[in-house]
Amino acid sequence: MNREQAIALLLLAGGVYFLVGVKSGQEGDSSRPAVVQAPPAPLSRAPAPKAQPVAAPAKAVAVKAPAPAAAPTPAPAAAAAPTPAPAVATPPSPSADTIWRVTVNSDDQALGRKDAPITAVVFTAFGCDTCRGMADLPAQMKAKFGKDVRVIMKHKILPPSPYALEASIAALAAGRQGKFWQYHDKLFANSPAFDEGSLVRYAQEVGLKVSRFKKDLRDDSLRGQVMKDTLLANEVGAHSMPNVLVNGVRMRGDKTTANAITLAEQELVKAKKGKKKYDAIVSGGKSFPQLDARKHRFGSATSARLGPDSAKIKIYMFEDFQ
Repeated sequence: MNREQAIALLLLAGGVYFLVGVKSGQEGDSSRPAVVQAPPAPLSRAPAPKAQPVAAPAKAVAVKAPAPAAAPTPAPAAAAAPTPAPAVATPPSPSADTIWRVTVNSDDQALGRKDAPITAVVFTAFGCDTCRGMADLPAQMKAKFGKDVRVIMKHKILPPSPYALEASIAALAAGRQGKFWQYHDKLFANSPAFDEGSLVRYAQEVGLKVSRFKKDLRDDSLRGQVMKDTLLANEVGAHSMPNVLVNGVRMRGDKTTANAITLAEQELVKAKKGKKKYDAIVSGGKSFPQLDARKHRFGSATSARLGPDSAKIKIYMFEDFQ
């Protein structure tokens, strides 16, 4: 149905409605004038216009109130110091005043009286540069303390000097003629020239009888004395050279003559208060015996050997080719 047909149909319906209404009014009450009702507005059958999409109401934009000024940030509190971890237990090391049992023998080369209040034992090695720097220590101590000090010279063999053993034996051979300290100074002044020809020349220069000197160079007892001193150095922890102990107390710090004299001054004060002789002071001292009476057994079935199993003396050697 088109638009025009729809309008005509509506007009027709309105007219019928009007006539029916007039007739009804006439039949009901003739005294009352009939009320003529206007026909209703024709209903349009036209399609309703397409509804336009209704825009969604705009979201209200919240206006943020200005943020209050931030309070000043307080300075961070100082971090608490971390609790220190418990120290790992370690074996106690010898204190600075530990007394070591440094034995003195009758054949040691000594400078000074046996009954002196302090005895300074000097482990040294010919051919050692640091030892050469302290070669004048015995003379310096005698000049400083006079009759209050006795200086003992002990030998330590160091591998870097190939003729260190021969030099020590030569010094002891010179000592048999009363020239140990003169020969000692000559060796340090000419280190490390310790070949046999040089050793004999030094003997001539200090006034030794060369024939006797050469004979003593072949004396095994002097070689044994040097080795005994070296073992003693290991027993009392005298590893770095020179190593100085005064009344059994080791010099610490820099290896200098001044440092050794300072130690001697300290020990002299204690010695005069205690009034003990040297042997009594060191008798109960610390040591690590190298040659003691205990016998040790070793399995040697797979070891290289020289000599018969029936030998009365067996020597076990532990070696490192380095």
